[in-house]
Amino acid sequence: MLHNRHRIPDPALSVIGGLAWSACFNAQSLPALAWIAMVPLILAIDSDRPWLNGWLFGLAAWLPATHWVATTLETFGPLHPVLAKALWIALCAFFALECVIFVALGRRLTGGQITTQALTGWSKAHRLWILPSIWLLLEAQRGFMVHGFPWNLAAHAWIDMPGALALAPWIGAWGLSFLVVGVNVTAAVTWQQRSWSLLLAGWSVALVLPALAQLSAPAYGPEGTPKDTPEPIPIRVIQPNSAISFESDEVMANYERLIQLTREACDAPALVIWPESAAWPFVWDDAPRLRRDVEMIRRMGCSVILSSPRRRQDSVFNTTLLVFADGRAPAEYAKRRLVPWGEYVPLADWFPFISHLARNAGQFTPGTEVGLMSFRDQDLAMAICYEVIFAGPTAEQCRAGADILLTVTNDAWYGDTAAPWQHLRAARFRAAEHRKPMLRAALTGVSAIIDSRGKVVEQLGVGKTGILRGEVVGSSTLTPYARAPWWPVWIAAGLLAFAMIPGLRSGGPKRLPGDPASPEPSPTD
Repeated sequence: MLHNRHRIPDPALSVIGGLAWSACFNAQSLPALAWIAMVPLILAIDSDRPWLNGWLFGLAAWLPATHWVATTLETFGPLHPVLAKALWIALCAFFALECVIFVALGRRLTGGQITTQALTGWSKAHRLWILPSIWLLLEAQRGFMVHGFPWNLAAHAWIDMPGALALAPWIGAWGLSFLVVGVNVTAAVTWQQRSWSLLLAGWSVALVLPALAQLSAPAYGPEGTPKDTPEPIPIRVIQPNSAISFESDEVMANYERLIQLTREACDAPALVIWPESAAWPFVWDDAPRLRRDVEMIRRMGCSVILSSPRRRQDSVFNTTLLVFADGRAPAEYAKRRLVPWGEYVPLADWFPFISHLARNAGQFTPGTEVGLMSFRDQDLAMAICYEVIFAGPTAEQCRAGADILLTVTNDAWYGDTAAPWQHLRAARFRAAEHRKPMLRAALTGVSAIIDSRGKVVEQLGVGKTGILRGEVVGSSTLTPYARAPWWPVWIAAGLLAFAMIPGLRSGGPKRLPGDPASPEPSPTD
């Protein structure tokens, strides 16, 4: 993998690289580290044990970034501590296989010479886009395969890099992931070949593109919204900081704190947003006290967004309700992307014994409607918890006419770890991709008001109790990404297909434009 003068063993270097990549997804992001953290994974393609080194990189990356999974399974599963940790390690080992696929395909399509052979001429320079394309496709499939977990995308490592989010309306998080991997490829080639010109060219592109994206943005108002929009909506985001408990006294104390905060928030007519599970264990259809309290808030002039399970015939849905101050019938949205092992048990119909491993998992049915909720002539698009990490459903809602994005979540399961901050980054990308403000209400944090450029205007961190006050103006703008969110995926697939042309993959006897002429062999050769 390395020149002889660098004696770090390949497996050790892969582990170090994986840990560095994991650090890019801490509570405090490290965007500068993400420019080089993937270099050991790319160098693994040319190593003697590429699949092992790729898997070690992936395992070292996923374990520290998701250690909260074991605690969640143990505390709220409830699973035996040994079983919870075993399942967490197994999950990370499974996710690490993506790095094995990345290395295997990269080795197959580059001949195992991505960093050890000069990338001159069209027949070799195409290798620079092979690896970013493979990575992008692997990230995209992670949202559709059995696990359905597009968490910690490479793009999220650059969330705080100046200008990075300006690219999101054009290429989305997937396109930015392509760029992140691309700059790491140039760094890896430079490490091996000392090709500083390639590094300069690759990194210059990564710096210039965000600047151009910012210059080409439409004329937006002070918070990134069109100037000809309706009147601002006063909003109040409630964070009650309610720890998950099954003790009746603590449950009622949590609920009373929620109502008290809401009374304080409703100092003027506004839209009050409660987090997911804030009123637990009260259920809207069968809780007179909850209805009385919401009616009291309604009479104060405030509309309320709350979450509650709702039963329809033989199905139970995880829903949010918008209860209007003027007494109209509530608007409703049913969650479409459910959390595996939390809201349903995957494959339980085929393997009934699996249900016993997650005794507290719900039996919810996914919703099927886009479910926009109109408020003061603006349409609100809801994402409940886990849904916000999926780009496709939000784009669908925006094409249906959404003006403002909202997400309510219960991140109390994860405690004071990196998980709530990782979750917040996905919400920021949804706002930036669609140029629409995002309101995020979290039970224990991080609640936030996010403007339409993905910037956090105000937030309440993990473990804080309080109210976020502000005004929000929606946007009817439909970004290029919202119109066609899959175009980066199709482009990546096309680039890979192009790279598979035999003449490109092997160098071939036919010289393409830009290739240096090969000298004819002499008679004495």
